[in-house]
Amino acid sequence: MTIEQLEAERRESRGKVMLRRIGEPSVRVLVSMDDCGIRAGARPVLSALAAEAEKLELPGVLVAATGCVGLCPMEPVVEVFEEARKTTYVHMTAEKAARVAKEHLAGGRVVAEYTIDSNS
Repeated sequence: MTIEQLEAERRESRGKVMLRRIGEPSVRVLVSMDDCGIRAGARPVLSALAAEAEKLELPGVLVAATGCVGLCPMEPVVEVFEEARKTTYVHMTAEKAARVAKEHLAGGRVVAEYTIDSNS
């Protein structure tokens, strides 16, 4: 492969992983897309988060896929990384993801009943 072909492949792959990015990210939203996450329904969760974040025009929010986070029985898992905290949402659905986008990402309020602390 040539350098140009490799660069084109890198851009295409990056576009598939980083579904949404506006500005420099100050908040990272990662959806666990390992085998068990996908089987549990992580794809619609990732799509819902990206779509809702796009609709809400949230600057500095990166929505992306990640690998296994070690919480297989609690999939689909969404982790929100902010400057001073990490919030882990478990047993997510597309509907729950839309609520998290509205209340947490846009409004700054953690949706406590969806977090790992409330589901342990």
